[in-house]
Amino acid sequence: MLGTAVCDYLSDAFPAVFGIDFTAKMEDDLDAIAEGKEDMVQLLRTFYQPVEKTLEAEFKDKKYIDIEEKSDEKCEECGAPMSIRYSKFGKFYACTRYPDCKGKKQFHEKIQIPCPKCGGDIYVRLTKKKTPFLRL
Repeated sequence: MLGTAVCDYLSDAFPAVFGIDFTAKMEDDLDAIAEGKEDMVQLLRTFYQPVEKTLEAEFKDKKYIDIEEKSDEKCEECGAPMSIRYSKFGKFYACTRYPDCKGKKQFHEKIQIPCPKCGGDIYVRLTKKKTPFLRL
């Protein structure tokens, strides 16, 4: 899901760089490299220089990209909708009224298969070493 959120953000923020026309041309250029018709280093320079300028201009005063996903959860403190946010520890739900409301709660990813014993929900959890395991 984070990858999807990042792709959506980049596509919206940089339509010239991540648009269909640009990627189609890039695919043609990469095919030309594979066929020996284009120089790889020169092509990458022509690709990277405009992207670098665009990124520098966009993120000049930013320390991080603020990415959030919508959710159906409601804040237990104020009743406002909650969004899925990301931290270095993983996903969590945060109140959309932040900083007025600091409501947050743990995000538990549910798998689509019910428990074979009781039919209840099964959630993916992570160990301290970020190894996933399933929990009822």
